[in-house]
Amino acid sequence: MNTNTELNTHTAEQGNTSFLKIISKSASVTLGMALLAVGLMVPRANAETTISMADTNFILAAAQGGMTEVKLGELAATNGMRDDVKNFGQMMVKDHTAINDDLKALAAQKGVTLPTVWMPSIRR
Repeated sequence: MNTNTELNTHTAEQGNTSFLKIISKSASVTLGMALLAVGLMVPRANAETTISMADTNFILAAAQGGMTEVKLGELAATNGMRDDVKNFGQMMVKDHTAINDDLKALAAQKGVTLPTVWMPSIRR
């Protein structure tokens, strides 16, 4: 193998590793946020039935983030070129669908209506 081919192969491997690390960290952060939301809002015997606007906004943001993770997982699972990317995408869909279901139950309990359609966020 010549030096250019070795360099290109090494660079491509680093890029794939970096991409997977970024996706994995994103999934971990979203999962952590959703679990934190569920843990912080577990009902207690003397808990109020209404929640603050900040908590409502957090639940809505967590739901949108969870739906985004499912969509990204679907894209990776269907459009991935490598098996490890496809497998990771399938894991993202499975894990985030379960977390989203837990968040839906919590939101219903707290009287928060979650969006049913994924809306990509546009940042300017």
